[in-house]
Amino acid sequence: IGETAEYLENLYGLSAVTTTSPLIAKFIKQNFPDIEVRASVNMEIGTTEGMDYIADLFDSFYLKREYNRDIKRIKQVKKWCEDNKKGLYGLANSGCLKFCSVHTFHDNAVSHESEISEMDNAYAFEGQCMSYLKNPKKRDDWLRLTSFIRPEDVFLYEGLFDGLKLATRMNKNPSAVLRAYFSGSFAGSLPLLLEPDHSALFYPAIIENKKIPQEFAQTVLNCRKNCGECSYCADVQKGASVTLK
Repeated sequence: IGETAEYLENLYGLSAVTTTSPLIAKFIKQNFPDIEVRASVNMEIGTTEGMDYIADLFDSFYLKREYNRDIKRIKQVKKWCEDNKKGLYGLANSGCLKFCSVHTFHDNAVSHESEISEMDNAYAFEGQCMSYLKNPKKRDDWLRLTSFIRPEDVFLYEGLFDGLKLATRMNKNPSAVLRAYFSGSFAGSLPLLLEPDHSALFYPAIIENKKIPQEFAQTVLNCRKNCGECSYCADVQKGASVTLK
């Protein structure tokens, strides 16, 4: 790790390292004091307590993706970060289902997929989100069950996040993701911008991004989160659904 960090710092001016490991964070801080150490979104840090526990190891934090549409939570942790001279970042294009029970297992499986592929395994694991969303009734609630930020809505987060990350490791067309977020506009199937991408499950229908109302993000950022009594997200998704012919 030290050799890699030194090589990248000298060659490219490495300015930040993102990790889930407190040991790697400690090593980087002790040996590369000019490099910012960021707590990965996969640490699922969503409270000021969670940040305070590791404040001596990390310079900044990626907020738990589930809170991307919770303005009160974002402002709360942002204030703590400002008071403690820490940075706050977010993941914009996560296609994961909120509060997924299998998220940690899935992350571990992905990180060891090369070893797994060499074994004769009894079961194939495609991701619980894929299995869940194969049910059409569950799929109708996809918009509510996700927490991504659309390219058109990034401006709402200026002053709240110090930066937004784009996940493109598994995306089929990462350049399209970059173009959409850099331009702040996208026309087409919204799930294509996300990771994981569930667009194939909707086919021959698509969720047309341009048919999402302009006020959607502002509404869900400030709503009361009483999803059991509200159909707003489901109604928006239904209105944005287009069946291809």
